[in-house]
Amino acid sequence: MPKPRLSGTRSGIEGEIVVNLKNTGSTKCSMHGFPGVQLEGPGGLGDTRPDAARSDASASTVTIGAGEETRFLLHFSQDTSGSGK
Repeated sequence: MPKPRLSGTRSGIEGEIVVNLKNTGSTKCSMHGFPGVQLEGPGGLGDTRPDAARSDASASTVTIGAGEETRFLLHFSQDTSGSGK
C-alpha cells in the first residue's frame, strides 16, 4: 500500500502551518478524524505535555482520489518562555 506524501508550509500567519497530503496510490483514499502532532527537536527533545484538548466538534470523512491532494491548517501556540519546548 503506497504511503501518502506529507508536506508542510508556513501559512504566513504566526502559529499556523498548512499541512498538505497527497494520495500517491492508484485508488481513492479515505481519512476520518482529527490529526494529532507531537513536535520534537534534536535528540528527541520536545513537548512532553499531554495531547492538546479536543473540541466537541464532529469529525468528518475526507476522500481523495488517486493522485489528488488535500490540506488542513495546524494551529499551535508558541512557547515564549525560552525553554526550547
